[in-house]
Amino acid sequence: MASRPTSAGNVSRSSSMAGHQHRGHSAPLGSKGDVDGSSRSSTLPNNTFKTPRVPPPHSEDDCTSPVAVVADGGAQEALSFSPEDLASQLTLLDHPVFQAIGPDELTSCSWNKKNKQSVAPNVVAFIRRFNYVSFWTVQEVLRYPNVKLRADAMAHFIRVSKRLHELNNLNAEYAILSALQSAPLFRLTRTWAALSKKDRAAFDKLVDLFSERDNFARLREHMNGIAMKHVACTPYLGLYLTDLVYVDMAHPSSGGMESRQRQIKMNNILRIVSELQQLSHSSLSVVSHCQQYLR
Repeated sequence: MASRPTSAGNVSRSSSMAGHQHRGHSAPLGSKGDVDGSSRSSTLPNNTFKTPRVPPPHSEDDCTSPVAVVADGGAQEALSFSPEDLASQLTLLDHPVFQAIGPDELTSCSWNKKNKQSVAPNVVAFIRRFNYVSFWTVQEVLRYPNVKLRADAMAHFIRVSKRLHELNNLNAEYAILSALQSAPLFRLTRTWAALSKKDRAAFDKLVDLFSERDNFARLREHMNGIAMKHVACTPYLGLYLTDLVYVDMAHPSSGGMESRQRQIKMNNILRIVSELQQLSHSSLSVVSHCQQYLR
């Protein structure tokens, strides 16, 4: 990727993964300035899932944005690669990390604790994949100095998300959609207004899958359907991490023989995750120069 965003601007979220609300289903249009002055929170649902707080440019004609200058020096850009290549290579990078997660990492509920690296290293690595893709999306859109180029970049990422959806890589799909709804991008009203109706409709449809209505009912139904079809899927793990935390709170670990209720509820979640880990995206081919860019 182009220069990797630093984590200095990360926003800590509440410890609950189910308390956020989507803010970006309809970006504000018609503002005389390019930046909406209202403050909007990120849609990322947990303090382990973060989005950068990059100050937006004062004007969408202002090319002195802290991220807009990244394009200098001839670094590769996301637009250099097709949505199909980006989606397939993100999936090939994400899925092995998901497959490496062990059941003990999940039942420990330790991915937010000080010892997370030793107790749940693969969960942490998978969360970092989500955060990295989200940071990258924001960086790539903001690297461009004017409305047209930013709209082109935003449309490109919407198409990447659509292809990720087709590949059942819900982790990277939600990372990109969350980035597009985050404050640094959501407030770029002129950029949103410059999107075609087709791209905007595609974005709204994709975002609706991740609606929090009825405890993510649509997303749960979608992921359960994928599991029933026995096709490869890289899920949005945050949904299952939330469920595990709730089970852990309702039925705390005793440190010895666990209660039957805890075992049953934990095993129900672990079974779904295990089924999704069994299949690989064997039909996808490595595109080495694209993977090199994405690493």
